[in-house]
This record gives sequence, structure tokens and C-alpha cells, in this order.
Amino acid sequence: MKRFKKILLALALVFAGIFALSACTKVDLEAAKEALEIKYVQDETYVTVKSNLTLPTKVEGFEGVTVEWASDKPAVISATGVVVRQDADTVVNLTATLRAEGQEPVTKTFKVTVLAKEVVQPPTYESVNVTFVVTAPEGTEEVFLIGNMI
Repeated sequence: MKRFKKILLALALVFAGIFALSACTKVDLEAAKEALEIKYVQDETYVTVKSNLTLPTKVEGFEGVTVEWASDKPAVISATGVVVRQDADTVVNLTATLRAEGQEPVTKTFKVTVLAKEVVQPPTYESVNVTFVVTAPEGTEEVFLIGNMI
């Protein structure tokens, strides 16, 4: 019986130690929230978005933190970062929800501007009046003109 009590006490201490260690290794979600950033392509910023975005699903340096994204205008920027440019500049709020096991989730919102799509104007050409004077040899019934107008 005495030996059983010692084993039971040892198990209790082991479980208490595991519980204490797990409480100490809690991820700081607020720090992860501050570290979270959207990756833009070269020469783009949060006010000049033209290309798809890289929306991270993890935060570097914060093991166990996952990130889910939502967009208030999914037709412009999807939750996976796909950008569809509109006829006018469009402001989109992207909300990241950060989660870690055993903790309440926290959110961070990024306000980005997707620039209007560029409209390519077709080149304009001036009209040109061309006069052809054709002299056909006597006895010829048809005259063919071959050439290109550029």
C-alpha cells in the first residue's frame, strides 16, 4: 500500500509538472498580432495594390499560431489574396483572425487600396484620302491594284 501511494504521488507530480510547463509555453497572441504583416509584390504598398497578395496562414516566430483571413469585398480581394481590379480604386478591409490552442482568438484588420484597372486605349489613326490614277493599256478589260494601307 505504501508503494502504491508513492507511485500515485509520483504520477501526480509528473502531471502537475506537465500542466505547469504547458501554462508557461502559452503563445503571446498579441505579440503575434503585432508581428503579422501582408507581403506585397515589389513596388506595391497597402495603397497601391495591383497584384495578388500573400496572406500568411502562420506567423513567423510564433509556433502554434494559425491565421485565417476574411475580406469585406471578396469580389475585389478574396480570402486567399486573389486580387480582381475594378473600374475605380477600391478600399478593402482584410481581417486576420489569429488562433492558438486554448486561447481566445484575436483579430487584426488591414486597410488596403486596390488600384483601378488600367484601360488600354486603342491607337487612333487619321483618315487618309488616296487618289489612284490608273491608265490601262488599250484592250485591257480589268485593272488590279495590289497593296496595303498602313
